[in-house]
Amino acid sequence: MTETLVIRLDAVDSGQAAWVAVDDQGRRVGAPGRGALAEAAAAAAGRSVTVLVPAVDVLLTRTELPVRGAARILRALPFALEEQIAEDIEALHFAAGRPSGSEVPAAVVDREQLEGWLADLAEAGIEPQVICSEAEGCPAAPNHLNWLLDERRCLARSGTGLPLMLEIDSVDDALRFGPGFPVEEGQPRHLTAYLTPEARLKHNDALEALRPDLATLEVRLLPDGVLPHLAAGVVTREPINLLQGQFAPRTQLDRLWKPWRAAAALLALFIVVVVVRDGLELVHLQREEAQLNEAIAAAFQQALPGARMEDPRFQVERRLAALRGTVDPGNQGFLDALETVGSALGNSANIRLDALSYRAGVLDLKLMAPNVEALEQVRQAVGRDGRYTATIQQADPRGDGVEGRIQLTGEGA
Repeated sequence: MTETLVIRLDAVDSGQAAWVAVDDQGRRVGAPGRGALAEAAAAAAGRSVTVLVPAVDVLLTRTELPVRGAARILRALPFALEEQIAEDIEALHFAAGRPSGSEVPAAVVDREQLEGWLADLAEAGIEPQVICSEAEGCPAAPNHLNWLLDERRCLARSGTGLPLMLEIDSVDDALRFGPGFPVEEGQPRHLTAYLTPEARLKHNDALEALRPDLATLEVRLLPDGVLPHLAAGVVTREPINLLQGQFAPRTQLDRLWKPWRAAAALLALFIVVVVVRDGLELVHLQREEAQLNEAIAAAFQQALPGARMEDPRFQVERRLAALRGTVDPGNQGFLDALETVGSALGNSANIRLDALSYRAGVLDLKLMAPNVEALEQVRQAVGRDGRYTATIQQADPRGDGVEGRIQLTGEGA
């Protein structure tokens, strides 16, 4: 069973805090503590750490975003929330929660404030996995209005909506300025109030006065303060972790990576040597290929002076067949059409010829092209000299390209 130390930073002095350990069900493990952050560091040994920061310093909101993926959502959040925020968005840090459809919960905090919290925690030797608003620990229950009350503050949540921290003098202030009941007017209203001992002394009579107007009123005492309840809330639910983007915590993989850096550097050097060797060999082969092409071109010009070299083997074999008188007149049209197609395809390196058929003077080609525009370029190239008419018979998307069929008719085809 995993344990989490939940540390609640003091709203006035972030070097001071209260803390409590809970299991993965939110049940308290041991007594709560209070004091300097350095004292909390001792309790953090062997536990994951979640830090609660003052709710007044973090804006919790929701927005509609038509994008998917954590990285894209983080990039879009500042612009989606810009109109809701009076401050310069460049000075703020944005974090996103789990999307629900196109709605994305978000948290916004001053970047320098977050850096200050992290500096205080690092100085105390604490490396948190989660930093979130303390308001995220507020209870959530459908059709209920939930309050966490101490003497001067009320943390309120209506149903499963966004929590809100209020400075109050009375229960009437919580009703007037806080979120309303999550039901329509006239429907049964349910209120659950969690009170510290001090808050019960101050607000209990006012709460009881509300009972006649409510379907249910449940009052629960928090003898150890609100922290254990907040800790259970953030552990059993999924708060918006402020440690995102540039503030994302180091993973266990990062820690394991450090001892292997030297070995990885040697491996990288080996890979570079292999790549350089293969590159030099490729350059050598390219030079030999260029020399071979020059020799082929010279031999072609000797065999067919003045002819344009496109497919040397085919052109020479055809000329030899013509000299020997072995070209069948019935096949001459096919050869002429094939030469035209070869010339058109020779200028389109990104097009692949998969199949061809010739029947009754009609030549059908099956091609694979990156797009329909490339097929059209082949069609135009075939018909450029006016000897043939080419039409695109079919163009179907296939993976990252288009499978097309082109038909040639006309002189010789």
